[in-house]
Amino acid sequence: MRLHASLFVVIVLALVFPCLAGTFTDSRDGQTYRTVKIGDQVWMAQNLNYASDGSMCRDDKYEGCLKYGRMYNWRALQHACPAGWRIPSKKDYEKLVQAVGGASVAGKKLKSKEGWKENGNGTDAIGFSGLPAGERTDDINSHRFEEEKAFFLTTTPGADGSWAGYYSFELSYDRDESLWAITLQNVQYVTARCIEGSPFDSYLGVRIRSSSSQSSSSSSSPKLAVEFGSFKDPRDSKSYKTVKILNQTWMAANLDYKTERSLCYDNDPDYCEKYGRLYSWADAKSVCPEGWRLPTAEEYATLYLAAGGKGIAGKILKSQNGWHGEGNGTNELGFNAKPAGYYTEGKFEGEGDDFYYWEYNYFYNDHRQKFRNHSDEYGSSSYLNFSKKSAQFSKVGYANNDKYFLSVRCIKDVSTNTLPKQKIVRGTFRDPRDKKSYRTVRINGQTWMAENLNYSTGNSWCYNDIFTNCIRYGRLYDFETAKTACPKGWHLPSTMEFSRLIASNSLEHSGKNLKSKIGWAIQPWYCALKKDQLFGKNGTNDLGFDAIPAGYRRDSVWFYLNKGCAAYFWGGDWSTLEINGWEDSATLGREDKDFGLSVRCIQD
Repeated sequence: MRLHASLFVVIVLALVFPCLAGTFTDSRDGQTYRTVKIGDQVWMAQNLNYASDGSMCRDDKYEGCLKYGRMYNWRALQHACPAGWRIPSKKDYEKLVQAVGGASVAGKKLKSKEGWKENGNGTDAIGFSGLPAGERTDDINSHRFEEEKAFFLTTTPGADGSWAGYYSFELSYDRDESLWAITLQNVQYVTARCIEGSPFDSYLGVRIRSSSSQSSSSSSSPKLAVEFGSFKDPRDSKSYKTVKILNQTWMAANLDYKTERSLCYDNDPDYCEKYGRLYSWADAKSVCPEGWRLPTAEEYATLYLAAGGKGIAGKILKSQNGWHGEGNGTNELGFNAKPAGYYTEGKFEGEGDDFYYWEYNYFYNDHRQKFRNHSDEYGSSSYLNFSKKSAQFSKVGYANNDKYFLSVRCIKDVSTNTLPKQKIVRGTFRDPRDKKSYRTVRINGQTWMAENLNYSTGNSWCYNDIFTNCIRYGRLYDFETAKTACPKGWHLPSTMEFSRLIASNSLEHSGKNLKSKIGWAIQPWYCALKKDQLFGKNGTNDLGFDAIPAGYRRDSVWFYLNKGCAAYFWGGDWSTLEINGWEDSATLGREDKDFGLSVRCIQD
């Protein structure tokens, strides 16, 4: 009877928790980790123990690292996961919790079978093996909660409206349920788990197809129509092959235009001829010839997915020669990625192994106020690690200095590259709730309201509490109200939907092309940031978006600002789109959730 009962339990567990154990060896330091597949997620079943800058051992003792893995603050964790793995988001952990039966039992099932105080051990039902390493907190200069709590840092910012803290997944000795905590960005150190996938998995909001569903042979490569061409740089008469993949036209070779500070690998001119030059961010952001520019992260992600995603993209995008070991590719799309390596802190590294590149970053991962007085956009440094047959996009970091020298691939300006005029389709929509009608416009496959929402609900206001401003500019909403303000069949845009709108035209002129042709004020005192800045730049409204300068409401003082010179729009994932009268570009960022901003709805 006991035998049958035990067998029944095993069968039930196998059905409820379809897990698959495995191992992964980190090529950076040779450490091997147990892994576990839970549903369609693959997790490390041990805490990360990679010694990234700023990480530490429990109680500052090596034995603490052997027992618990290393402890990381937010900054130390950013580049700690190996290629092919990433830091989980809050949603990743929520999916894990649901897979084991919900939050009420997740703590018991995810905790290790030993090591927790006062009989607080778990069942470790699926092999996650959560260990109670506790935390280290700088403000009290103390390690605490050993054998009591486990914290796992996520990529998701805290709910308090500040980017100073991030959600941590919490397990506790005295609870059977799982919990959430807020870990301060650079003050608290906690343990970390990595989840399989590229950073672009979470960036794009989609799961890239896993290698288990693909063959690495060329027969499984995407069948895309590519167009080949050539371009001659008028500055130095050098010629480059080009390739059009989907709607993106790329140079099929790394840029080799000489600037005063650019480098050849090992300071050898032969490497420049072979790989192109290496550039600092200061040079990279403006080094492409007229009509071309630095690609965005989204454009590299699109290329990656076009080449088949995880498990196959490397083979297809890599050149047919020049890679060490078994790393050569098929170059089926003609992108011809070559392992040019990089330069940093006095050393050249990675030739024959890696293709590092600069990308243009217009996502500001912090409060916008910190960047308002910066004239330079931030560059995002990333790389394609083409070891053997794989390709993994990994984020090196944000840089606005000369620490790194990386390759540059130029992409043709998107204003002529991805937005045929016939894709702009105008229409109308009538809101059944209050019978108001809105103009609409379809831009690059997305249908937007071409007017600011003017539906009265929740915490929403007319500028200066004057009704006629609602008629002209629409209403201003706080974030919580904005999330549910759009009518049925429409929704608040996501960061990716905003970015696609921005990428529908030249980045340098994205704001200008989205702004209305009239209504932008000329040097109003309340818009001034610098005396030498120009204001009142009306737009061309080339895309029919017709952004108008509705300004915003500061809830803390009930004070309205910037009508006539700036437009701010809420995104559903707490991003914001800003278009203003002192810049031609549009930018993404974040604002206080209590502020009143405009809403543009996008069709489901």
